[in-house]
Amino acid sequence: MRKIVQVPFSKVQKLAFPELVNTVVSIVSKHNPDASYIRAYYDFLLEAQTLNNKLSAANRNTEESKALVEFKQKRNRVLSAIIGDAKNRKKVNLPAYTNDQIIVSLFVEGYIGKIQSNVSKVKTERIKQMFAELNGNTELQQAVQNVGLTAYTDELRSIQLNIDSNTAKDIEQKATRPKLQDTTAAMTKMRLALRNLLGAIEFGVYAHPDMDYTPLINELNELLVKYSSEIKARATRTKNAIKTNTNSNTEKAA
Repeated sequence: MRKIVQVPFSKVQKLAFPELVNTVVSIVSKHNPDASYIRAYYDFLLEAQTLNNKLSAANRNTEESKALVEFKQKRNRVLSAIIGDAKNRKKVNLPAYTNDQIIVSLFVEGYIGKIQSNVSKVKTERIKQMFAELNGNTELQQAVQNVGLTAYTDELRSIQLNIDSNTAKDIEQKATRPKLQDTTAAMTKMRLALRNLLGAIEFGVYAHPDMDYTPLINELNELLVKYSSEIKARATRTKNAIKTNTNSNTEKAA
């Protein structure tokens, strides 16, 4: 008699569980659970199957979150252009705009000179402070215009307003979405139901020798061996990755 392939269900990935349960239910239903003396265990698995919807992945993407990625990339390009332009003008040092260049260089370097190394939230705050000063300083506004940076600053202002608007909408959209449920209870029940059912089938082989469980076990094993192999392969990949990282760190230390 073939034994049922052993699968450590605790290592089956959460999102792979619904398909596993559904397939086991489908297989067992074809082999007459009543005649196989496993009706109670099969019904328990059917009950656990209703928890599949609790294992769905949470979709955290919104239209606003996609737009934010694009606006932030565009903001980085404009910031680089402003910083680069200010540096180039400082190097050229045109006599007609010497004073304006000094004012603008100090302004740009003070607020966004090293901004590209900052995280997004810090960039937003620096840019807002930069525009707060620009809005209240007519001499600075004139200097920015004289050196030809107004088009850049106007574009940066527009991009930042779009980032602020989409950030607020993104938070609002995500707040209204269903929260990811605690799946611990669902996973525990589904694992228990699977173990109990498979155990009942193996017990039935000895308790009911007149019943041929071989076709059922063969079909289940065709399914279960795939999960067992996948778990072993994942463990091997993890082990190899750790080994590679360890060797890499050792070489760096040397």
